Amino acid sequence: MKYNDEDTLIRVIKQYYELGISQKEIAEKEYISRSTVNRLINRAVSEGYVKIRLNYPLEAHREFSVRLADAFGVEAVVVPTYVDDYVLRLRDVGRALITDLLKIVQNDDILAISWGRTIEYVARLLEDFQNTKKGIRVVQSNGCIAGNMEYIRSSEIIGLFHSFFGADGYILPVPVNLDKKEVAEALMHDSKVEPIMTLARQAQVSMFTVGSFPNESIHAERGLLSQKDIDDIAKSGAVGDIMSRYFDYEGNLVCEDLAARTMGLSFEELKAKKHRMAIVVGTSKSRALIGALRTGVINRLYTDEKTANSILAENDRQQS
Repeated sequence: MKYNDEDTLIRVIKQYYELGISQKEIAEKEYISRSTVNRLINRAVSEGYVKIRLNYPLEAHREFSVRLADAFGVEAVVVPTYVDDYVLRLRDVGRALITDLLKIVQNDDILAISWGRTIEYVARLLEDFQNTKKGIRVVQSNGCIAGNMEYIRSSEIIGLFHSFFGADGYILPVPVNLDKKEVAEALMHDSKVEPIMTLARQAQVSMFTVGSFPNESIHAERGLLSQKDIDDIAKSGAVGDIMSRYFDYEGNLVCEDLAARTMGLSFEELKAKKHRMAIVVGTSKSRALIGALRTGVINRLYTDEKTANSILAENDRQQS
């Protein structure tokens, strides 16, 4: 018998994972050594025959939630940092957000979703959940990075939510930043754009993340902004952005000329929504997140213990 052939491997993993048979029993049934069974199981994992998903309960860190509510008037879900690894922390926070989202969203609701690496990661976690809601519509809440693969990725985010909810999905087919205010105003009334923006404005649930400036701004990184725009943002004292609209540490909107050329929901339109769900993970975003919380745009924050501790410590330093 060839112990490394595919039939043997599949028999071994089906018995081990699906029937719960011990490696010792499998070895005896297959007339192979226990070490061979172990090697086949490890090979199955490494080659993608088996995908392991952990499904442990996520309890919010009550102390941090209360402190964030006191400091910023926001409802916060703070997930414990079990392992100090960014991806693992983001996964836990993303799972917590989706769990809440499925409680918040009701039949026939409209869900407005931004794009970015963090939101894309959340979208890919949807496959671990089950949807029971009907009639959901999913709409992109701000324009894309034109002429870049990020455009396709932003469309994929809507596609993943569309597939999960069995929803109608709507892409906003315009660049996020334009050269002229007049062009932005004209596009807002274009027959291909205006209906999408109307849906985004009608949504009572929105989901987005917070970018920091300048280190983690995808807009600068991808060449979306001109050098003049970047210089103007830097001079304004901006610490971050929400959906490509920049704010300072006190939460004030800055670079209003750029904001007027930005396609997507404004801060005032976001504030009108019942549920404004922001997911932010990373201590490097502490100042950006404090500024974002002070804008009043966020009313539901999803983060992890390490990030929460960082922003509270930063806020305490500034208050003292």
